[in-house]
Amino acid sequence: MAVMTMRVEGSGALFSMLESLEKIAALDVRVVYPGHGKPFSDVKAAIEKNRKKISAYLDCRERIGDDLLKKIIVYTLLMERSVPEETFFRKLLGTHWFRETLDLYFGGGYDGKYCEIMEGFLKRGVVVRREGSLYTTVKP
Repeated sequence: MAVMTMRVEGSGALFSMLESLEKIAALDVRVVYPGHGKPFSDVKAAIEKNRKKISAYLDCRERIGDDLLKKIIVYTLLMERSVPEETFFRKLLGTHWFRETLDLYFGGGYDGKYCEIMEGFLKRGVVVRREGSLYTTVKP
């Protein structure tokens, strides 16, 4: 599935992605060579997997909010390369997109949602702590 940032593409992005999947499903595709990852040949399974993922987003707006917040955090770390852990949350709150996304999808709850996402990232190794700073392991 393509990277989707609904704050950029708009709320119609999910519906556009479904339309694209329908067009692809109508084609006789034998092998897909994606921009990232290995080529694959089970196109029907990939299409169905993406339909389910899009449906899950449409059924639960908080999933969209979580996805957006995760991208904001990772993109910010990618742009900065490293951020002192003690100031990172304040830095995010100083941006309009972080605060607005929390307000739009969760009605606030800034520090709780930040801690929840960061805990998951640290546990999975998406973000690492080193000498008082945070780094992402995601490659651009």
